[in-house]
Amino acid sequence: GSRCFLPILPQHMIDFLDAPVPFVCGVQHKNSELRARTINLTRINVYKDDVKVQWEGKTLRLPRLQKLLQNLRPLHESVQAAAVRYKRRPVIDPPQDAVE
Repeated sequence: GSRCFLPILPQHMIDFLDAPVPFVCGVQHKNSELRARTINLTRINVYKDDVKVQWEGKTLRLPRLQKLLQNLRPLHESVQAAAVRYKRRPVIDPPQDAVE
């Protein structure tokens, strides 16, 4: 199926958050518009090792959280490695097993 990975979502592409496909994207700064647009999305804070699922303003428990974290770990490590290599705006292809 269709899916997308954007290491960093530029502010001018914020409409992408309404995409009807699964996606993983990073953001550098959370402003009020971004917070409002992501209220019903699963959000992962890699700095705090935190996953939040909210629906209609209520925080939900995420089933199989440990499995999700295990699956996302290779993707996260790839992004970290690219950030070190390229210093800004890393553009990489995630490992295939990380997105399936």
